[in-house]
Amino acid sequence: MRYSLLEGGQAFNCDAFYFARILLRAGDERPKPNGDRLHEFSDAGKTSLELALFSEKPIYNDFEILLLTDSLTYFATRLGADDPLVQKVLAGKSPASGRWN
Repeated sequence: MRYSLLEGGQAFNCDAFYFARILLRAGDERPKPNGDRLHEFSDAGKTSLELALFSEKPIYNDFEILLLTDSLTYFATRLGADDPLVQKVLAGKSPASGRWN
């Protein structure tokens, strides 16, 4: 369940999280030799990755906030408010506050 929430993105289910994760991982992966990179950051995956990042698909801020609020609520509900990771991510705030770490 923790893997699905974190790596699967269920706890942060919005485009902004998807883009942020790609950009952060790319910073770690791109300097590595091609054979040592995660598959999506290999030379063969470069075109697909760039298409996803530079798509002209619109991003609606209000909808992103709604999606993130809903998924953070799910995250906190599934793991419980006392879970150390939930406490770290939410920093004592409610998912509905719209102001997270």
